[in-house]
Amino acid sequence: QSYFKTIVSTDDLKHSKPHPEGYLLAFQKLQQIDPNLKKSDCVVLEDTPAGVASAQAAGLTVVGIANSVSIAELKAAGANFTIQTMGEFLDILR
Repeated sequence: QSYFKTIVSTDDLKHSKPHPEGYLLAFQKLQQIDPNLKKSDCVVLEDTPAGVASAQAAGLTVVGIANSVSIAELKAAGANFTIQTMGEFLDILR
């Protein structure tokens, strides 16, 4: 069983982060599965400033996870929300 409905890899892209191409393509593929999907239905989990900027440029809500950089750096990059660990995000879902 697959955990993902679609996957976008660097092989699918011409531009890397912080360009929004990867997130725009992922959203487009998800919309093909669910035509009613809106960007406001999506949440991006990112742990780098370039990733945060990429998702923001794609018009998506971003949760910055301070794995590799500080919360301050993620906020400065434009993260809508920040958490220290992935465990915090999973706790919210429970």
